[in-house]
Amino acid sequence: MASFCIVPSGDSPHDRFLAMLPKIREKIAFEFRTISGEEFEEIMAECTASAWFAFRRLVQLGKELLAYPQPLALFAARHYRTGRRVTGDLAREVMSPLCERRHGVTRERFNEREWDDYSAEHCRTTPADIAAFRIDFAAWLDSLSAFHRSVAELLANGERTMDIAKRLQVSSGRISQLRRELELNWEAFQPETT
Repeated sequence: MASFCIVPSGDSPHDRFLAMLPKIREKIAFEFRTISGEEFEEIMAECTASAWFAFRRLVQLGKELLAYPQPLALFAARHYRTGRRVTGDLAREVMSPLCERRHGVTRERFNEREWDDYSAEHCRTTPADIAAFRIDFAAWLDSLSAFHRSVAELLANGERTMDIAKRLQVSSGRISQLRRELELNWEAFQPETT
């Protein structure tokens, strides 16, 4: 059964899309009704954006009259399920749920300093290597500014770039730059191995 929205013809495409938006979101919510919480909110946002881009493309092609809420919502849901995103393909990004489903990757979130114990348990290293790493890593963290130390600890705990950016009120791009700077800083800090 098709969903219809009556929108005055004098409105802009933006207004027409906004008039259809409640029906679009209702259909998307139905398509992903078994998912809840933060993941559901992310899906709703992604699918809404996808529906908007599809609608915009129809307007550009002069086919705006073909735009209805249900097909736009179903199109967006199909795109989401196949891993196609407005922001790009997430099938290769290790932190995405899609990569987890497709490739069997599992993610773990570590608490404060838990990563230190994890590395000790899961690496084939000697106790001396573990002790040296703990001392060197703590000294390296102490050599950083408070901001850089916060970024390093959050990255070591497995936090996502955009979550760190929000938490520290900087851009995601800046966190990516800092990740590389911290990596180079750590490499320079470590003593030469012979």
